[in-house]
Order: sequence, then C-alpha cells, then structure tokens
Amino acid sequence: MYSLEGQHVLVVGGSSGLGLATAVHAHRLGAKVTIASRSAEKLAAAQKAVGERCTPVEADVSDESSMARLFDGAGALDHIFFSAGRYPKALVREAEVSKVRIGLEDRFWGAFFVCKYGAPKLRKDGSITFVTGVAVFKPGGPGASVVVAGAGAVDAFTRSMAKELAPIRVNSLSPGLCDTSLVRDVYGEAWDQVAKMWAERVLVGRVGTVDDIAHAAMFLMTNTYVTGTTLHVEGGQRLV
Repeated sequence: MYSLEGQHVLVVGGSSGLGLATAVHAHRLGAKVTIASRSAEKLAAAQKAVGERCTPVEADVSDESSMARLFDGAGALDHIFFSAGRYPKALVREAEVSKVRIGLEDRFWGAFFVCKYGAPKLRKDGSITFVTGVAVFKPGGPGASVVVAGAGAVDAFTRSMAKELAPIRVNSLSPGLCDTSLVRDVYGEAWDQVAKMWAERVLVGRVGTVDDIAHAAMFLMTNTYVTGTTLHVEGGQRLV
C-alpha cells in the first residue's frame, strides 16, 4: 500500500532503535536513505543493516554548525524523520544541570535545526516527523522530567511548524514503551520486570517493537492529508 520509490528519506538518529528501523522500512519501500548519528561505529553497522541505497553521515543534533553541514550535503529531500536524543535520568532536586540539560537540548534544538536547515531542502509535498513519547501525555516514573520536557516542547513545536512550513507536512509520532537498546539501557537489569509489568497492563498485552513505530512512520510519510498531528502508537498506554 505504501511506496517511497525514488524518494529520499533522511533519518536523524538512524544508527539504532526507532530510527534504524524506520530507515530499514523506508529502504524496503524503495527510498534512498541517509542516516545521521554522532557515532561513526554505529553508522557503519547501521548502513549494512539498511542496504545498498543507504548513506551514513556523522552529525551532532545539539550543534548548529554540524546540523547545517548535514543538510548542506544532503541534497533534495522528500522526508525527514527525527528520533535522536540522549536520555539523562535524574531527579530534579538532585540533578546536575550540566549533565541533564542534553535531554532537553538534543530534542528541542535538534528539532529546531531540522526545521531551520532541513525544510529548505524538502520538496513542497515532503514531510517532517518528530518522535516524542507517551510520557508527554502520561508521565511515568521519576527521573525523566527533563527528557519529557524536551519531548513535550517538540510536540508543541510540531503544530507551530505545520502552519509555518505549510505545505510541507509536520507531524509527531508518540511511542509507548518499546523494546529498544536505549530503553534497555535506561532500565538496566530491571528491564525484563518492567516489560512484563507493562505487557500485563496495556490493552494490547505487550510492549512495543521498533517495527510498530516504523510502520507508523511510513504512514505519516506517505499520507499527504495528515499534518500538525500527534500519532499515538502506544498500545493503549494512555488509557491505563
């Protein structure tokens, strides 16, 4: 049903997790794919996983000059998918600001730079998709407040950019708990217990997969009548 044949998709945060899965799916649908990440080592492995029409580029989403260079070299684009962002976890009353502020800056300023430098590269019927998260709408456990604030800022920014950049479409994709390397790192040894608990609570009876989110990303890229919206892909997590 979906096709990206002959199109160019840039995935920022494409070396692992949701971004890598989205790059893989876009490639399967015929797209030329550029993946961007801070890690050259991860990019090399991700390029092999995506396929022959994949180009890796090192870029730091928190650095304006790095993002400007990324888009300067990208050429014409059809879609941008942004899922980058680190996850510093700390209680606000105990946090060192210098260590946790990246949770906000990666997400918001990364999204800002995507719009500033990426939108001029997009064809007029192109799209931008940002990844936010269910905790914006239903906060979870303590320690993630700065990351959630960054994701919440991006969610609000999405609707403003949908108006400002029209007819380019701008949407957010809000995942629930998904089994990714980042999430496993956050929970550490408690991951199996957390995953079991959420599988028993959410309406669909399981935690999400990267493919669940990638499928939703393909919908947002290919449905040309959707803009300024947040697509919730969380198995009913907001309802429990």
